[in-house]
Formats: sequence, C-alpha cells, structure tokens
Amino acid sequence: MKATPNFRLTVTLSALMCATLLVACGGYSGGSSGTMACGAYSSCPPPPPTTTTTTATLTAAQIFPAPVTTATGSGSVTVDKNSGSLSGSMTVANVTPTTVELGDAYAGAQSAAIAMLVKNATDANRWDIAAAAALDAQQRTDLAAGKLYVLVRSAAFPDGELRAQLLPTGIVIKFAPLTGSAEVPPVVSAATGRITVTVDTAGLHAAAHINVVGLGVTGAELATGAAGTVGAQLATLAVDAGDPSHYFNDAIVLTSADATNLTQGLWYGNALTAAHPSGELRGQLAAPAPTLTQLQADIFTPICSVCHTGVGAGLPGVQNLTAGNTYATLVNVASIEQAAVLRIKPGDPDNSYLVRKIQGSPGISGVQMPASGGPLTQAQIDEVRSWVAAGALNN
Repeated sequence: MKATPNFRLTVTLSALMCATLLVACGGYSGGSSGTMACGAYSSCPPPPPTTTTTTATLTAAQIFPAPVTTATGSGSVTVDKNSGSLSGSMTVANVTPTTVELGDAYAGAQSAAIAMLVKNATDANRWDIAAAAALDAQQRTDLAAGKLYVLVRSAAFPDGELRAQLLPTGIVIKFAPLTGSAEVPPVVSAATGRITVTVDTAGLHAAAHINVVGLGVTGAELATGAAGTVGAQLATLAVDAGDPSHYFNDAIVLTSADATNLTQGLWYGNALTAAHPSGELRGQLAAPAPTLTQLQADIFTPICSVCHTGVGAGLPGVQNLTAGNTYATLVNVASIEQAAVLRIKPGDPDNSYLVRKIQGSPGISGVQMPASGGPLTQAQIDEVRSWVAAGALNN
C-alpha cells in the first residue's frame, strides 16, 4: 500500500518525538549505524526525589540520666539533598520548652546546636525549623549516618527533657543500662551508667558511647559475648576530653559476623575502674526491638484484633488494634480502666498499662489479656516490652 503524504508526516513526527525522549532519558545509543536502544521506556521516568524526610518520636529515654517527665513529642525533618535547606516541625505536650534545637552527635553524645526551631505563631505546642536553616555537606553526611538529633530543653531540664535521634532507614540505635550486678563475677557498685550504640548494619559501621554517674572510669570497651560470660573485646572507647564520665568510639568497623552477633544480643558495654580493672559496670545490648509492623503481623492482628476491632462504644471493641490503627490507639493514650496510666508509655514498659495487662501484673483490673486463647507466651510478651522500651516507634 502506497503511503499518503499525511501518513508519512505522522510517522516522521512520531519518530522524532521518540528519538527526543530517548536522548533525554539516556536511551539513545548513537553509533555509526544510528540505532537506538529503546529499553523499556515509552516515556522518561520521573526524576529521583531531591528531598528526604525523617520522622522523630521525642522521648526522655534517649537522654542520660533520663529525666522523670510526662512530656512527649513528635514531628519530622525534611532536607533538600542538593542545597541542604531544612523544613519541618515538632509538636510537644506536657512541656514548656526554652529551646528546641537540632544537634549533630551520635546517640549518647551532645553537640552545640546547628539549627534552631521557633515557636509557631498560632500553635503554642508546635515548633518549626527556622526558615533560613540549612545543613552543610558534612552535616548531610552525618544525617545519613544517624548522627543528627532533635533536643527539647526546658527550665526544669536545661540539658534536655526530650530527644529524638533522626534515623534513616537501616540505621538503628540501642541502649542498655550499666550495672555492677551484670559483671562476671558480679560487682557491688553504687554507680550507674549506660551504653548506647548506633549501628549501620549494611555499611558495617558502628558508634558506641558509654556514660556513667558516680564513678571514676579508667577505661571502657564494647565487647562480644553472651550475658554471664566474659567475651572478646570488639572496640576500645576513648575518654571525652571535655567529660571524663563519657567514653566513645565513633569509627568502629564491623564484619558481617559482628552484625550478626548484635542481632543475637551478644554485644555488651564494659566500664573499667582502678578497683575493678576487668570491669565495674556492664550492660548487655539485647537483640534489636521488633518493629510495630512485626508486632502487628505476629500478635496484634492474629490475636488482639479478634476482639479489639474498633467497633462499639465500650471495651473491647472501642480499642482498635487492627492494622493501621494500633499506634494511635495505644501510644500516649490514657487507659480506660486506669486513666492515670498510659496504655503505652514510650520507653517505659513497666508503667505501660498494656504491658501490665498482658503480663497479668498485680493491681490491674480484670483478667490477663488476651481474654481468649490463653496468655501470650513469654517470648511474645518480651517482644512487646522490647518495642516499648525502644521508644514504641510507629515503624
């Protein structure tokens, strides 16, 4: 069939448009033959996002010593990966901040403020990142490593009442108290402390910080070994020149075996003294806490949501533990039976009503939950406790 002039023009324009799209998308191979490698694209794919947003749940548990407070908060921070410009806000409750700031230090350490948040003009509980705030290239790298944090200061707690480390996907932080009773053999010590680690399991990198109170430390280490055993040193920690009660190492290179040991709860921190050169305070870092997504799949959906459906004006239906609703139903929400006790108090499983209820703790009204099918196993209860202790994140 002989092509008409109009058809010939349509083919020419279509070919030109295709070639233009392919060149723009990098799909034109060029070469002497003039062939085009079209690949799978019929049009250009959307460009990659230029911003990243990190959510944050503010909690006193990320501060040492942890303030005794009912304050809570949450929010998000967005950074432009090209310019470093910042935006975002934090909303707090039960606290009157003196300042809300962004800092650049791993969990367990603190820096001078690198950006300030200002009180919102219409919402007294909301603090917004100042319009001109921006991160430089090094600070953007630090954000990707989990090194940036939000800190809320108050008159009652000028060093910080709430804190949230900004953690990109793949970066985890873990805390453990240091006690003399955890040493091998046990040590009688009135001092207290904490080890904090920030771990990039994919990049095989870790930062470890040990803080102590009431103790003259002569050395500190991160080690590998099960609780109740003397393990092998993984890394030594150096004293902070400005704070002799703080030891740290921000450049720990890991092997894949080290990362596996962390997931199995085999890391621990050790603080050494002249009186106890092999260790006076020790803290075992438990296996990483499960996410809410994991708990939903393993416990809340198959067991709890059978009765806690979100349907009805009274218990159990009014408490909605179906997927997508559990966090809003539980975290920082007063329980119906004991209004003075939160259903889930982030960082504090012993004072969370749900934890008491599934444990069958004394002083809790009614039967141990779940009411049908028998109580949860101890392993399941430990998973819930671990999630709460890690901050009860919406993850």
